[in-house]
Amino acid sequence: MPRNHFFNSPSSLLSFTMDDTRYVLYSGYWITADYFVDLVNVLHPKRSEPEVVPDGFEPPKPFFGTYLVQYDDWRRALSKEDRVNSPLVKAIRSEECERNYTGDEKETKLFFPTRWVDIREDMDLELQLQSPALSKPNESDEAKRDQFIDLVKRTSGFVLDKRRMKFECIKDIDPFL
Repeated sequence: MPRNHFFNSPSSLLSFTMDDTRYVLYSGYWITADYFVDLVNVLHPKRSEPEVVPDGFEPPKPFFGTYLVQYDDWRRALSKEDRVNSPLVKAIRSEECERNYTGDEKETKLFFPTRWVDIREDMDLELQLQSPALSKPNESDEAKRDQFIDLVKRTSGFVLDKRRMKFECIKDIDPFL
């Protein structure tokens, strides 16, 4: 069945159920939430005046989703040529964070996928997640990372530290479902 089979006709959209969920394995780089906030604050400086708060009080902390939106705003404002080198980002919350329904962004990492493969039913998922072909960066992954680092430096002056970008393979829902 073609990958875009749900988009062939409006009536086919009605046939989608949660049982149809397919998964993929993403390979890519992740950074901590704190480092992502530092990055976004440089890429997309706050455009409003600082909030006035009474003495002895801290200003309210922005909702973490705000940083995801600001990163996306920055990406969309780039030229077509530059946007190619600015990866999409996925917020990955830890199982502990999900289990306890905490909103603690310290339990979150920001994942920049560089490639993905479909999960087939005959795959041994745990074996694939640990496979060096998927869990170790290749030349293309490193080139994409370096192009992103160069783009950030050129557009904002911020130098992303390669040592703070960790490579990983994760399972997630198929983006083209």
